[in-house]
Amino acid sequence: MKRKSAVAVACLTFFLCMTTVTHAKETVLTTRVNTVAKTGWQYTNDNWYYYDANGNIQTGWISYGGHKYYLHPNGTMAKGWVFTDGHYQYLNNFGIQQFGWQMINGNWYHFDENGDMETGWIIYNNRNYYMRPSGEMATGWVFTNGHYQYLNTVGIQQTGWQMINGKWYLLDTDGNMETGWIQYNGRNYYMRPSGEMATGWVYTNDHYQYLDAFGIQKYGWQNVNNTWYYLGDDGNMQTGWLNLSQNYYYCNSSGAMLTGWQFINGNWYYMAPSGVMLSGWQYINGHWYYLGDSNDGSMKSGWQIIHGTTYYFKANGMMAENGWLLENGTWYHFRAGGAQDYTQTTAPTLTYDNGYYVSPMKTGNFNTSAERIEAMIARAYEYLGTPYRICTSSYPGDGVDCSGLVMQALYAAGFDPYPATPSHHAKPENEYDSRTLWAYTPMAHVPTSDLRRGDLVFYSSGPYAPIYHVAIYLGNGKVIEAWPPYVTDYYGVTDYPHTKILGVARPFE
Repeated sequence: MKRKSAVAVACLTFFLCMTTVTHAKETVLTTRVNTVAKTGWQYTNDNWYYYDANGNIQTGWISYGGHKYYLHPNGTMAKGWVFTDGHYQYLNNFGIQQFGWQMINGNWYHFDENGDMETGWIIYNNRNYYMRPSGEMATGWVFTNGHYQYLNTVGIQQTGWQMINGKWYLLDTDGNMETGWIQYNGRNYYMRPSGEMATGWVYTNDHYQYLDAFGIQKYGWQNVNNTWYYLGDDGNMQTGWLNLSQNYYYCNSSGAMLTGWQFINGNWYYMAPSGVMLSGWQYINGHWYYLGDSNDGSMKSGWQIIHGTTYYFKANGMMAENGWLLENGTWYHFRAGGAQDYTQTTAPTLTYDNGYYVSPMKTGNFNTSAERIEAMIARAYEYLGTPYRICTSSYPGDGVDCSGLVMQALYAAGFDPYPATPSHHAKPENEYDSRTLWAYTPMAHVPTSDLRRGDLVFYSSGPYAPIYHVAIYLGNGKVIEAWPPYVTDYYGVTDYPHTKILGVARPFE
């Protein structure tokens, strides 16, 4: 361009310089000055100017060669950004005004049909774009008209479900980010205040709700981290008692369904592994319990009449059975199965077993083994000095033999030595009821090396000889026994007159 300007200047110099005119008769040097006006584009002092046909410098907007240019008030051609008529326009390095999409300094801008820079929301090829107040095309999140919108990496506004930075968002048909509860394809979802789709537990409207890994709200029974919860028809987590399909369930304050024994509002209940409240008779961990009717379910204790039969349930709900129970000074006996059959008072000369004496019980099945052992030994000591009488099992001071003493001591501890009984022992052929105690009374047989307090020691005269004697082991090598002429604790477990220990039985483990 500078070369063309130089040529033009040279031409103008040729026509404007002094000219020499030669005539035949004389030579005359004359000076003629012609003034030629500048027109069109002119490059002066590193700037372009435009002159009209009259040589006037132009300013403002002009059209030339199908393009628009802007000339500053001093006439210089503009490049880059200009602000005219209340709008920004952009001209490239040749001064040509730009339209449509333009990448400028790493940002996209859009210019309308007048070349004015656009701001705010625009529609292009049926797609929505947002141009920031500074004109550059936005990507990512924007906040307009009281809502958040999202535009992808090429600036297009998004609608519907969008995965953004690893989280799901839902943008409505206007492109606005949704928050709160929404319904989509007949499913409920919860969008947090930040817009991201929630999963797991949420707390809204004063209740907890649960949404699965896909964000869908759940209803009914749901297993969450190996714990069952119940969500009502409205999706709210339920607590307390639930009556579902004629079954009762209980969910604690955190919503977790309970199983096993539960103490609720002052009563014990037992919930099956399925969570269903059990009722009526239930056999749990080796014991019988009664849990009321189907609308009650509470564990019963104390005396209960069930279908016309009397039962007793301890404070822990276990049914008393197959043994004795002391209640308000009276001993009650319960059959296997728990039905109460007869009562025994604590009178010292109680007659039972067809009129034969039976010691009053001091402990029963519901005492510890240690307590029953001490009751047995204490009763045996009450016989200390009682005369030795064959085939007798009577009260203290009257008479007993070795088997008779053991029977009465066992009775006092609440242990029934049947089939060895005072009436059975009174028959001469049953003189050696020590053999009955060893062979038929249900007791564990233990090694002599494991001998301990409360065990029964059985003696014979040799390895193959029958049992002829039984004593109660006190510990420290001592026994208490009925040995002629009376009951004594003098002898050691292996002292004379004892011969050979045949075996050891343990009534209380």
